[in-house]
Amino acid sequence: MTDFLNIFFQRKKPNQTVFVAIVILIVALAGLVYVTKDREYRREKSNPLIPILSDQLDTFSSADDFKEYLINSKQINDIALPLPEVRMLSEPADLPLTGEVKTSDSQSGRFSLTNVQVQGIDEPDIVKTDGEIIYLSVPRRFEVFEPVVFREGRVAPLPKPDFVNTTKLIRAKPIDKLGIISKVKEQGNLLLAEKVLVILQNKKITAFAVDDPTQPSLIWQIELTDKSSLVTARLYQNKIFIVSRSQVDFSAPCPIKPLISNGDELVVPCQQIYHPVEVIPVESVYTLAKVDIGSGKVEAKRAVVGSGYQSVVYMSPNFIYLTYPLPARPAQHLFDFWLRQSDLLPADIISHLADVQKYNLSDQAKMAELEATINRWKASLSSDERLQIDNDINNRLVDFYQNNLRRFDKTGIVKFDLDSLKVVAKSEVPGRLLNQFSLDENDGNLRLATTLGASWSWRWRVNNQISVSDLYILDKGLKQIGTVQNLGKGERIYAVRFLGKYGYVVTFRQTDPFYVIDLSRPSAPRLLGELKIPGYSSYLHPLFDDLILGVGKEGAQVKLSLFDVKDPQNPQEIGKYMLAEYFSEVLNNHRAFLVDPDKKIFFLPGNKGGYIFSFADKKLDLVRAVNLKGVLRAVYIDDYFYIISSNEIIVLDQNSWQEVNKLTL
Repeated sequence: MTDFLNIFFQRKKPNQTVFVAIVILIVALAGLVYVTKDREYRREKSNPLIPILSDQLDTFSSADDFKEYLINSKQINDIALPLPEVRMLSEPADLPLTGEVKTSDSQSGRFSLTNVQVQGIDEPDIVKTDGEIIYLSVPRRFEVFEPVVFREGRVAPLPKPDFVNTTKLIRAKPIDKLGIISKVKEQGNLLLAEKVLVILQNKKITAFAVDDPTQPSLIWQIELTDKSSLVTARLYQNKIFIVSRSQVDFSAPCPIKPLISNGDELVVPCQQIYHPVEVIPVESVYTLAKVDIGSGKVEAKRAVVGSGYQSVVYMSPNFIYLTYPLPARPAQHLFDFWLRQSDLLPADIISHLADVQKYNLSDQAKMAELEATINRWKASLSSDERLQIDNDINNRLVDFYQNNLRRFDKTGIVKFDLDSLKVVAKSEVPGRLLNQFSLDENDGNLRLATTLGASWSWRWRVNNQISVSDLYILDKGLKQIGTVQNLGKGERIYAVRFLGKYGYVVTFRQTDPFYVIDLSRPSAPRLLGELKIPGYSSYLHPLFDDLILGVGKEGAQVKLSLFDVKDPQNPQEIGKYMLAEYFSEVLNNHRAFLVDPDKKIFFLPGNKGGYIFSFADKKLDLVRAVNLKGVLRAVYIDDYFYIISSNEIIVLDQNSWQEVNKLTL
């Protein structure tokens, strides 16, 4: 084929026999491609949401292919820009956003489920209930040892106290029978379905049959290998979707063996590890595994490269989305900058830099030559000229950065279907995501909110006012169809909530802009309203159709806000309550929040105790405070409210809010 192309472009007459043979070969290849695409189309015709995979992603052909990619990736990470680092805003760590609390109705009556992001897709948490039993997994408690006394009167030395990780099964009803009925010597986050209790730990996932809660029995176990750890998991339609992270072994990067299921090692070959065609920073491989909750059998697997702890996982009822940071490629952008300075640089230097940019060299080598060339030129100037040039260049760099923000920090997105975990689309957007709640799927479109200019990836000397936030809408193939840009200049995103045709975004620096965005036309989203108030909200939760609860901080105190969004062009804060608390777990864990829509109340834990608020009549009213150290969660079953701490459970009657029972743990 190469010879044929050379002959064609050089306009030489080929041998007629060779020409005919090559034409036949081309026709045969075209036919093969057609048959392959036709089979692909027929196989996926039943699911119109799944497009044919674009050529933006590829798989590794071998371990050597992976090694070469890693070498190029390391060159990106090792580049140091010859400029000081960006001055960043101070910010609290890890501020997740919102979820939805659901109520289950069963033969046992009503009971609460875990507060999750997407209705119907369960997330792991330390407390679960099925309306009869409360499953509680509290981290690490001391085992109590009794001294052993022999017949001669000697006392055996006590063994060293050890931590015992247990999950307790607690009879929740009837109330007068409240008590621990059994324990499992494993501790972690929990998933529960079909009378199977799954305990997820960093290095192990264990499943117990709990149809007889007095005698839980082990049914399957998954162990993660030495270089792998659990990232997250989801439970949907009795399938557990496990995401694990494996540290890259540079000497033998693939195949990877992230876990062992029931004694069988899961092997992901090089050909099933996806990577962007463009080289990105890579320190990890993320593996998606689809596991049957009843048997522990791995039904599908897929892997994609990623970067450390910066990847975000979001799951809808249709797809799993995995994101990763894309490099800023400083060599590319700095050459672009310097080649625009023709009024400062001599023509011969501009010409030389243009040639260097075209060379088939690594980014490291190009950056070294760029720096050496600029330094040689500056050395030829007088000290006065250098001082003036340095000031001019610094100002121009800031302008260049401001005008090209969306070229620098970007996020890549990979979309997997839930059936076979096949990669169905890939895309990228400017900016960085806060966490999983920055993404939302609606009518096949993906909505997401990002912040630009507020990361450490570019070491420019710029003012922190440079940051802005954007909202993007991508279609089924992850092609951009709409955007709203430049929200919160000089701020970063603290909270996002997507609700039907509206999106709500909170940014913060000194005040809290609360934005209402109309998403009813995905190709033309628009900013409708904005409200600025002191403090910030890091958790948003819908209480009514036109009422949003914000949980955040103002100064050193936890702050609750009621936002009336009935008029989306004029959102109002109609209620405010300042708690005498400096922290609530709700600020960084949406699963700690609970709402009972029937009773019009919600609960949040604090450092000093637990708080139950009424939002009836669109007002905030603290109806009950429980002075209890170490409050973790709350659940409700029928008309009883269980406040759970690390040491005890207090049960309240929801009709009177009086304490009716207590259990010491």
